[in-house]
Amino acid sequence: MATLEDLSNIRRNQVRCAWRAVSALDEIFARSGENAIRRNNPLQRYWRDAHVGLQHMIHVPGVAYHANALAQVGLELPESMRVLI
Repeated sequence: MATLEDLSNIRRNQVRCAWRAVSALDEIFARSGENAIRRNNPLQRYWRDAHVGLQHMIHVPGVAYHANALAQVGLELPESMRVLI
């Protein structure tokens, strides 16, 4: 069975991966030239979808990082944080 610390590490890594993936996509998009923004270019759709997905509450870094920090030092997590990991 996964411990609370394990679960908080998984959530932290999930949030970090999502933000890093969108950051990588931003780098690609920035170097793709003006045609990347056109509607018929699939890259603009990937860029929009990634940014919209990042706005979901599951990817908010503050709560995940805070919960992970508390778990790392062995402190009890408030119930409001437990439901998010």
